[in-house]
Formats: sequence, structure tokens, C-alpha cells
Amino acid sequence: MILVVAMLIIPGATAYLLTDRMSRMLVIAPVLGALGSVVGVYTSYYTDAATGGVVVLAQATLFAAAYLFAPRQGLVTTALRRQPAREGDSRLKVT
Repeated sequence: MILVVAMLIIPGATAYLLTDRMSRMLVIAPVLGALGSVVGVYTSYYTDAATGGVVVLAQATLFAAAYLFAPRQGLVTTALRRQPAREGDSRLKVT
């Protein structure tokens, strides 16, 4: 039951991280779901592992990548955006 819920939630959450427009989200979510499913099925075939778990793991990997590198909300992206502000901050300079 948990795997089924994960397969329904993860593509939508990943698409939400990648765009703010609902029309684009409705295209991106099924594409990510299909991509994660295909990658998971092939990976489970070659590694002789449980298909459902590997599919969810593939989708979770896509989510983790989007969580880190999303254009507006990604952790790496926001850290890089804040970097120049820190360099020019006078409170951080050692005198």
C-alpha cells in the first residue's frame, strides 16, 4: 500500500518543485512518473530486485535531484543565489 501511495505522490511533488504553472505540472508529472517507472523496471530486471520498490526508488531519486537543483526552490540553487550576498556583507568581514 505504501508503494502505491508513493507512486502517486512523488511525480506530482517533483513536478511542483520544477514549475509553478498548473498546465506545465500536468505534463511534467506523468512524464516523470513514466520515466521513473521505466528506469525502475529495467533496473529491477538487471539487478533481480523487487520491481515496486525499485520503481519507487527511481522516482525518489528524481525527486531528490529536483529537490536539490530545482530552478527556484532547490537547495543548491538557493544557496548559490545567497552566496554573492554573503561576500559583500560587512558583518562577516574580519577587521
